[in-house]
Amino acid sequence: MKHLILLVTFILLFSAAVSAETCYITNDIKVNIRTGAGTDYNIIAMLKPGNAVELIERGTQWSQIKLPNGREGWILTRFISSSEPNSLKLEQLRKLHRALATKFPLILEENKEVRQESRDLAKKLNTYQKQNKELRKSYNKLKDETAGFFKLQENYDETRLHLSEHTEQIEKLNKELTHKYIAAGSCGAGILLLGFIIGFSTKRQRSKTSRF
Repeated sequence: MKHLILLVTFILLFSAAVSAETCYITNDIKVNIRTGAGTDYNIIAMLKPGNAVELIERGTQWSQIKLPNGREGWILTRFISSSEPNSLKLEQLRKLHRALATKFPLILEENKEVRQESRDLAKKLNTYQKQNKELRKSYNKLKDETAGFFKLQENYDETRLHLSEHTEQIEKLNKELTHKYIAAGSCGAGILLLGFIIGFSTKRQRSKTSRF
């Protein structure tokens, strides 16, 4: 039930809004608004040219209107029009011009600030681009140096491995030579000892022979 009432109310309001028509006073001087459709009725208001009113009923000679304060009255039909009068349009243009003239210095100042900010941003962008270029150069240089370092480290590791292998071989050869030297020394000592024994035996043999 509540929804139905709201729907009906909305339809009535919408119908009233559609049927309502805004009109404007077109006369060059103030126009009398009367309590009825005739000059013998009392005047309840006087409207200036360009004033807007709500049209309730348009007649051939007189039309019923609603004033901005909500009061209803009658006006000669020839003094109203559904289009805005030129005087009202001109006044609106003048107001707009005054508003723009007031804001124009502010707009110029804001435009100046925006242009300065744009120049500052362009300078910063240029600086950032240069820094980015320098960083890229440094990165590439470091990359090359790092690659060279790793290559040098690899060569060093290979050389150290070869050196270790050669050291082991030298130590092995030294051990073999030491054994050979010992063997040769022992052999020489044996030969000398054998020679001494032989010489000594020969001398004794000669001594025995001379006695006989």
